[in-house]
Amino acid sequence: MALDREAVMLLEGLANGVFGAEARKTCSGVFQEWMKILASSAGFIEQQRTQWRNALLSKPVPPSNSRYPTLKEYSHTWPDLEISENRVRLYGVTAEYFRAIFSGEVVVSPSIIENVDKTLDTLVTKFDDEELPARRDERLQMLIIEEGGDAAVARSRASLESEALAEKVSFTQLLTNAAMHPETSHATKATQRFAIAMTRDWIVDAHNDIVAVNRNKVPAHIDIALEGWSGTTRDGSNEEELLNSVNSEFQRRVELLQANIKIGVPEYVIGVASALGALYGLMSLQSAGALFLLLSLGAGAWVWMQYSTLTARRLKAQGKIESLRDNVVQIVKAALAEVVDWRREYALEDKKAASVNQLLEAISPDQYMLKSHDAGRAVVIR
Repeated sequence: MALDREAVMLLEGLANGVFGAEARKTCSGVFQEWMKILASSAGFIEQQRTQWRNALLSKPVPPSNSRYPTLKEYSHTWPDLEISENRVRLYGVTAEYFRAIFSGEVVVSPSIIENVDKTLDTLVTKFDDEELPARRDERLQMLIIEEGGDAAVARSRASLESEALAEKVSFTQLLTNAAMHPETSHATKATQRFAIAMTRDWIVDAHNDIVAVNRNKVPAHIDIALEGWSGTTRDGSNEEELLNSVNSEFQRRVELLQANIKIGVPEYVIGVASALGALYGLMSLQSAGALFLLLSLGAGAWVWMQYSTLTARRLKAQGKIESLRDNVVQIVKAALAEVVDWRREYALEDKKAASVNQLLEAISPDQYMLKSHDAGRAVVIR
């Protein structure tokens, strides 16, 4: 439950064929006993799933270089879509990582003494506990470089990898470190294979947990919103429905605007006043009557001009709204096309989850214990 980090050398010896047949049998028996002891502790299974989830999630996923600019600009769902897009691409990264470990042959030195010497050298030079703080800092700096200077992401990855640089670890954590963090555990490919084979079932469970969580968080509906209009779609198949909604919304706006472009109260008041003034001017025998008549005719002309331009003003306003509608229609069509592409791409990446399980379920620990002077191992996964 609290092994020194250098205990990984036991794995190295067993996986690389350093030990003879009797020692190999003894080590294998001890490892199995350790597994039984750990498995008997409360919460062990959930601990392993969590341990392996963290290990799998620590693998960096390359930037997506998103090809969905319309959704990015006009969908409030986009942040969730982007997160789901990044999460699902982890499956391909995971499959490729394991495939690289199990592809090709392991080159083992023909000299057992040389192997032992290398083991001792590694033990002396690479596992000094006093150097751990410096090694943790060194690893963080390397992760910052890998993440292009993004210290926050690098610290998150370092946190997930933290157990790989702990002074004391459980045997199962030792296996996880060897399998997933060879750059800090200094495990060879042969040891990685052996560690993965021993913990295969936990890796599969953890991987399935990640897949289940990711699938559950994929947005079922994707919204599109612009220019005061909004709609939703599942897979981009309801284009006709959404375009009808756009047309209805902008037709409503045209009718409302046209209803508001009319002769208002001020024009009516001025019109009535000008009519009364003209009547007074015509009936008055005084000189002021002519002035009233002149002013009333001018006011009446202004009211008539306002009335005569109603149609032109309504048509101009309608044209602006219809132009805006046409632009919205084009954007909605583009967004729906991107939704179709996004769902298709997600489905293709999601299928890679099964390849991880298929690869892992094809292996067993006995395949990855090299016998002394063995030239290779039993199975090569290509």
